[in-house]
Amino acid sequence: MSKIHRTREVFKVKNNLYKAAPKILDIDVDIKELKNGRYQARVQTFLPGKKTVVAVKTGSNFNKALTKAQYASLRQIKKVLEANKRRYSIKDLMLEKAA
Repeated sequence: MSKIHRTREVFKVKNNLYKAAPKILDIDVDIKELKNGRYQARVQTFLPGKKTVVAVKTGSNFNKALTKAQYASLRQIKKVLEANKRRYSIKDLMLEKAA
């Protein structure tokens, strides 16, 4: 796979993550070819409130490693953002009871 195709695939992954969670501040994608011929993809996303989500996955080829890391980071982002919503709703309930 040429460098142009690899760059295009990385751009697609970044674009998909931005569409799924528009609150993301920045995304870093690093891909390495290991000695045994497998690929290791590392997707690091930066969220508001100094929170960072890192997903490292390996695959038999470039695309498999990249898609695995993308789905893993999406699951982690979903968990982090839902925890924030839950925390704010609990605070709102406590403030209403106090008033």
